[in-house]
Amino acid sequence: MSNGTAPVMTIKPTPYWEYIRGVDTLLALQGGTSSDESELSNDEVMFIVVHQIDELWFKLALREMVTVRDLFARRRADSNRRRCGRSRDRAARIRAALVYIESYRGLPLLAWPREVLDGLTSFEQAFVVFRQRHARMVERMIGKRSGTGGSAGVDYLDQTALKYGVFHELWAVRTLLVGARDLPPVEKAELYGFARGRDGTP
Repeated sequence: MSNGTAPVMTIKPTPYWEYIRGVDTLLALQGGTSSDESELSNDEVMFIVVHQIDELWFKLALREMVTVRDLFARRRADSNRRRCGRSRDRAARIRAALVYIESYRGLPLLAWPREVLDGLTSFEQAFVVFRQRHARMVERMIGKRSGTGGSAGVDYLDQTALKYGVFHELWAVRTLLVGARDLPPVEKAELYGFARGRDGTP
């Protein structure tokens, strides 16, 4: 250009409906096993719609999980062999730390890690409750009939509600806890209190 400025690249705008193409096809997939959606009750259509939405959310979640997995795999590829032999020792230390934090949760210094652990436990508990409520909703809709894909239906959902967890150690550590009266005294308990100034005040 004569004025010395760079040429302006024009990009043709993409219409909304072209970008999210296939909406008409998507909206025509709620007929279940019937060729005519009008033959279905509203409850059955709702059942299909809710589960299709769930599957789409699962698709997004899986994409995110694959991205994170691949990212960590690249970063750790060179060091995996060296760390493999230490993984069991690390797992044992983590379990011991969890037992200690949960056992002495009243110590001020352990307040924030305890809050984190409680938050993670509540997070997974919410997933379990969701799966169990999902199973009850399915049972209410189809009873004990076989599920999609030939699964056992409600029985399968009830099993998976508790079978597939994330933070297994956080739940397992509850089995190892003892009563506060039976706990040994904490060594150097002053280290677990609030920080104090030179004059001894908090």
